[in-house]
Amino acid sequence: MLFVVEKRKQGTDEIKLGAQAMLILALCKYQEVTKDASFLRRLMEAFNAVVFFRQKSGRYNHVLNTDLTVKDEFRIIYYEGEITFALARLYELTQDKQVLKMVKQSLDFMVDNDYGKYHDH
Repeated sequence: MLFVVEKRKQGTDEIKLGAQAMLILALCKYQEVTKDASFLRRLMEAFNAVVFFRQKSGRYNHVLNTDLTVKDEFRIIYYEGEITFALARLYELTQDKQVLKMVKQSLDFMVDNDYGKYHDH
């Protein structure tokens, strides 16, 4: 698994859902533009790490500690839209069924919980 760890000058380091999404988006765009698939394994490692953010309800925890315990269940509403958008891009690139399953679960959760009102991704 591949996590983005924010090294903080004060306080404890964090693993943010939004940063995980940005990593996936950046690597997807790199592969799309360059046609270089050398980071595909790392992309899938970043995807596999997203599982640690998921709650049983389908909602995502927003911030983890570096020991993968939950630091903040919620920080900003846009994190969930960012990760869902990133996973959709990853599916577009890989056609991986596990990625598609998580995208569907995320979208179902968002629809069931009226996320349209947030005007996110």
